[in-house]
Amino acid sequence: MKEQVSQTKKGSVLRASMYVAVLIGLAAFLIFSILAAITFGNADLSLKDVYSVIAYKLFHIKSLSAYAEGAVHDVVWLIRLPRVLLALAVGMALSVCGVVMQAIVQNPLADPYVLGISSGASLGATLAIMLGVGGFLGGNSVGVTAFIGAMVTSFAVISDHKAKAKYPIVDYEVTPDIAVLDEEITATMPPKLVSYTGLDALCHAIEAYVAKKRSNFTNPLAIHAITIIFGYLEDSYDGNLAARGEMHIAQCMAGMAFANAELGITHSLAHAMGGAFGIPHGLCNAILMPYVIKYNCRNRAAMRHYANIGRRLGLEGMREMNLVNSLIRSINDVEDYMNIPKTFYDAGISEFRFITEKESIAMNALNDNCTPSNPREVTKEDLLHILECAFYGKPDSIKNTAIL
Repeated sequence: MKEQVSQTKKGSVLRASMYVAVLIGLAAFLIFSILAAITFGNADLSLKDVYSVIAYKLFHIKSLSAYAEGAVHDVVWLIRLPRVLLALAVGMALSVCGVVMQAIVQNPLADPYVLGISSGASLGATLAIMLGVGGFLGGNSVGVTAFIGAMVTSFAVISDHKAKAKYPIVDYEVTPDIAVLDEEITATMPPKLVSYTGLDALCHAIEAYVAKKRSNFTNPLAIHAITIIFGYLEDSYDGNLAARGEMHIAQCMAGMAFANAELGITHSLAHAMGGAFGIPHGLCNAILMPYVIKYNCRNRAAMRHYANIGRRLGLEGMREMNLVNSLIRSINDVEDYMNIPKTFYDAGISEFRFITEKESIAMNALNDNCTPSNPREVTKEDLLHILECAFYGKPDSIKNTAIL
């Protein structure tokens, strides 16, 4: 154990050294980019002229007083340099905004589309252009009304950094009266975000289909959502807009299903892991799903429901366990297609941090609101076992639990 911890610490030091080296390299590249942007342009100026202007303005060298004014001075000092510095400031501001947003939602892939900010901004800009709203603001009316529209769509997420957990605000009062399913909105989504949200929807549908509160009303929504997702997720990942439209429908149906049937321990563990390590929620669900299915299918009723999913998808297998294994393989195949890590270790979590925090993660998952609706009763030890399997990649060890 001591050797294991020592190796982990050495790995951490090595990674820290690599980060420092990368930062130094990026800083050097930034300086080079600034100098190159100032040096080259439409005006044919020599290196001597460019840097003589800068040297005179910064250090007031008398021998370079000839560059105190004139065309060369105006191009370098009044045109190129202000533009480069403004571009640098804007880039820094955008990067800070991105970091803040990703920290708030605990998702390294978060962008303005995740919170609906870009959509709200589009609405505000459209009002300004088509209806003349904000015209009294003059030439900046479109930008200002776009900003106002973006502000309207913000929402709150409570993060408990001491407990390393996150709690979304959920209340029927915030349930929308109308949901607009427009695939055009997803046109600029990066593939990773498509994969994570799509697998999250698949997890919603599967957990709703096997949950304790499943019913004749939720089952059709859940099973149909599953068939759509398996049929269109890969094409959606590849950028097919029609497939993304189908995924919109499937995600909505899955949401309607789990809003009434509730979820299970895949989400309980994903909430706890995401809060502890800042891993995207969809990625957590994707890694955990096969392991949780293996755990839950030791309950006969749950096994029957998972097998029904396999039959609906036309998977191989006559016996229920064979159908469950085919379902797990199908999930793994979809995840392989989208380059999803198979374990939390592959996702970049250090073994030292996992060993240190797994007890609190299991306890947070046990107390999660999704745990009571799981089809099989769980203990803290069960959740620890699943976490270890999902971290080290040991799916077969879950078979050793008894069928209930």
